[in-house]
Amino acid sequence: MAHWSDYSLRGWLSFLAFMHIGLCLRSFFDPNFLFGKIFHTNIHKETVFIRYFGCYSISQAFILIQSAIHLYVLPLQTITIFLLILFIILILLESFYYCTLDFYGGTLLPFMMSIISLIWLILFHFVWKPWLRVEINEDIVKSGLLHSGHQSHHHNKRNKSQHRYPDRMSSSNHKYGKIHSD
Repeated sequence: MAHWSDYSLRGWLSFLAFMHIGLCLRSFFDPNFLFGKIFHTNIHKETVFIRYFGCYSISQAFILIQSAIHLYVLPLQTITIFLLILFIILILLESFYYCTLDFYGGTLLPFMMSIISLIWLILFHFVWKPWLRVEINEDIVKSGLLHSGHQSHHHNKRNKSQHRYPDRMSSSNHKYGKIHSD
């Protein structure tokens, strides 16, 4: 049985990803979106910045969707954690250091959702570790291993002396790992 947080975390990350898709679309189709609704200053009001923000948002959405689909792939989750930290630092710097963001509903919602997602991902992978609590049904594991292409245990014992891939490695070069070039 899946851990209670599997599907809820996947849904949460998907929702966060679609929020970033919305940010991307609004920044590409509404040139006044960033400077009218998010940033309160008119410094560097160029469309290049808007397109960069749109590309950043769509890449963040793509990584969040992949993170929701492949929840147990730790390297992808560390990229997602890094991306969320980067987004949180961006909002904090722009709000309190550069003073170009107003810290209210338009920026507070993505900020808080990113913090919740970051905490949830860290708890999921480093505290809860649900993959350690899942009961493994041995019949399902055995049936998964015995599909076509896999050999039975007795068949492997009989043919242990033969090399499994004779076309790739010669038996004399196997010790040194040289590729057979016939």
